Amino acid sequence: MGKRWRRFSEGLRQRFGETPERTSNGRNQQMLREAEGFARSLRQVDEQLTKVEDDVRGLSLNMKYLLESPVPTPYILSDTGETIRETADLDIVGAGVQVERITTAAEVLTVRLNVEVHAPLREWLSAFDRAKVLLAEVEKTRIEFDSRRRTVTGLEAKANGIRSRLDKGDGKQQRSFEETERKLRHKEEKCANCKTEFEQLEQECSSALRALLKDSSNLRDFLAQSYRVLHETSVEAYGGFGHSHSVPPQPHPHQPYRPSHNIPDAPQAPPQPYRPSHNIPDAPQAPPHGAMVGGY
Repeated sequence: MGKRWRRFSEGLRQRFGETPERTSNGRNQQMLREAEGFARSLRQVDEQLTKVEDDVRGLSLNMKYLLESPVPTPYILSDTGETIRETADLDIVGAGVQVERITTAAEVLTVRLNVEVHAPLREWLSAFDRAKVLLAEVEKTRIEFDSRRRTVTGLEAKANGIRSRLDKGDGKQQRSFEETERKLRHKEEKCANCKTEFEQLEQECSSALRALLKDSSNLRDFLAQSYRVLHETSVEAYGGFGHSHSVPPQPHPHQPYRPSHNIPDAPQAPPQPYRPSHNIPDAPQAPPHGAMVGGY
């Protein structure tokens, strides 16, 4: 029987409950389940940080375009009736702003997040993926070992049955017994080798998963670092507007925006009462307590 077919057929037997005695690989399977939920959330964080990088890069490019654009100027009618600019000089929106500091800060954000955050997160995720592959190999070896063990048990029962019926001088039964004994010793050797392989793989997988789960607590520092990088690069970009960034800027008291123009607000339509689109009749109201119903 080929190894692949042995593993496939034994896997089907175990899946449908035909083999009650199975070698345990429970601790590795349980540790992998513990790691799966964590890995799923970690991948989402990694993807969301990548999206933040893309958004900040796009923001810096749009900010650069806006700051390097001329200030929209009003137009007036000249004495001759021509439409002309109110002022001849064109002011730039970001005059005096160090625009390159804003775009550079976005580039630094990407580089630092890749090195200081993405790299350790993805290293953990790669180790998790390798552990999944290793666990799958452990399962294949476990199933093969169970199959070989079942084969040995069957040959032992067959040899014992032949031995119990063995008559002296019966050459045919003697040859059958000897052939079964040779086959049994061969299968026992293969079963023992498979058991050793399974135990080594199971221990290797267990050690890898234990280390992986313990390392997960260290990722907290790298997650915190993502906020530090975002803060420091944001402060650097803020400094491009001429503000000091030696210390984090203090928030100013909130002041409502008061436009200098006097364009009236658009009139608001009066609220309309709710009119349901369905025509389900209202439930009938019960008569007040003590009222006479039906003329009685």
